Amino acid sequence: MARALDKLLGHLTHSIVPGVILASATIAFASARMVGVTADGQVVEIDIDTGVATPLFSIGQGGPLAFDPTTQRLVLKLNDDAATELVFIDPVSGVASPPVGLSGLPPMFENVATVDYAGESGRYVLTAGPTGTVFEDRLVLVDSTGAVLDTSDDLGLGDNDGVVWDDLNSRLVVHDYNASDGLPPVAAIDDPFGTPTYMLLATPPFRSNVGDSAIDPRTGRLYTTGFDSSGGFLVEVLDTSYADIGAFGTSEQVVGIAFVWDAACRADLDGDGQLTIFDFLSFQNLFDAGDPLADFDGDGELTIFDFLSFQNAFDAGCP
Repeated sequence: MARALDKLLGHLTHSIVPGVILASATIAFASARMVGVTADGQVVEIDIDTGVATPLFSIGQGGPLAFDPTTQRLVLKLNDDAATELVFIDPVSGVASPPVGLSGLPPMFENVATVDYAGESGRYVLTAGPTGTVFEDRLVLVDSTGAVLDTSDDLGLGDNDGVVWDDLNSRLVVHDYNASDGLPPVAAIDDPFGTPTYMLLATPPFRSNVGDSAIDPRTGRLYTTGFDSSGGFLVEVLDTSYADIGAFGTSEQVVGIAFVWDAACRADLDGDGQLTIFDFLSFQNLFDAGDPLADFDGDGELTIFDFLSFQNAFDAGCP
């Protein structure tokens, strides 16, 4: 292993093209911005002050949307019959990975609805419930290969319509905007895969025409998509009410939203806050396993260019 790694590092050192990946990423994510995806797969940028959506590129299919700041990839849960597939998308180039199917879902609990980042690189949390129903009463933790890592017990939330990562406060938030059973409409959840506890965050009234949600990492403000006959509109969720911001202006409904922003340090693959030889080892392990996290150039394939792109990120260092 060591000899092979030395050979590889020597090759990379002589082949690297400085700044290829980090230059574009720095420009694209100078500040947090909201993006969305329509039912027919048009990815848009959304003005959070007006709701107006500007087309960026098309990926062909839509669904609930999330963002992994450590990999700088959007995560899409396909909104079609293939309900257990995820797609990873570069929000700059629009390049999307082949669909990744989930493996290891609990038998008879294969109704998967929304997805979001779980607060750790390459980890995603989905709402799930009994097969054949439209009710999600638990959470499922998966990795970037689609493998199920953990499943919560029934969370006691009835129909948990969504889960969203709050980066400002480093916590998961669950919500049910059409709750009518006295359960928390919007609550932070701690230890969902162990002994969950909840902190009530907001109690907006019953509302049925809203969907996927996202939290601004700069402010902690919670937004959701509104649905109407004209293509939908942006909504802010307040403590005890909603603020309808404005129409998206798209012909198709916006079915997924997420904020994208700068990663703290993309090349820190082992998550220890430093860039060391162990990050190279982690990258090589991901590459050898065919993990989408190793797709550093975002072209949907694992090639020598991913090694080059990884070293660009490594050489750029951490902020």
